[in-house]
Amino acid sequence: MTAYDNKKTKVIVIVILILLLAAGLLFFAGKKDQEEKPPAPEPVQETVVPEEPSEEAADEVTAEVSQPEPEEIISPNIVEELPVLNLKNITAGKLSDNEYQIIVRFGFDKSELDTATQDHFIKTLKRVSENSDLIVKIAIEGHTDSIGPSAYNDKLSKRRALTAYKTVSAQIIMDDIETDQEYSGETHPVSDNDTKEGRALNRRSEMVFSFR
Repeated sequence: MTAYDNKKTKVIVIVILILLLAAGLLFFAGKKDQEEKPPAPEPVQETVVPEEPSEEAADEVTAEVSQPEPEEIISPNIVEELPVLNLKNITAGKLSDNEYQIIVRFGFDKSELDTATQDHFIKTLKRVSENSDLIVKIAIEGHTDSIGPSAYNDKLSKRRALTAYKTVSAQIIMDDIETDQEYSGETHPVSDNDTKEGRALNRRSEMVFSFR
């Protein structure tokens, strides 16, 4: 082997070594990159939160739920439970399904009741007052017989209606109750003014209590 061949062989060996060194460097560089590169993050599963229904939708759902029908509350017949009186100077009782009537009678030319009649009147009103929250109206009328001038009887009937009103208002709170007062004098008799008994029935004050 000539000197030239030896030189050529050395050059080839050197080139091969260089190529091997370069390949090794490339291999280690790639491996290092793989080691330094962070692992790919795992895919995150998105949690789906169910959307809350709007107030309007909630109302619609509530409306669709069948509700039990409320039981009908039947109020007792108040008028049927109130006293029934049929005395000489006071009568009381049912006038209609929702109306109760009291009639008090006065002595001749009197606008005040006698003691016995007043006592019965007050006791009856106390019973009525137990249901005063159900009273919607109280109508009071004053009347006389036909003895005496009509103008005088008009004033007398007014005083009799006022007596009845004062007694009623003393037993029943009337702030939220409609009241009506009339003074008819001798114009609305319930009996014959030609007899003593008839005139006694005409000297009166009538009260009607209307319940709801």
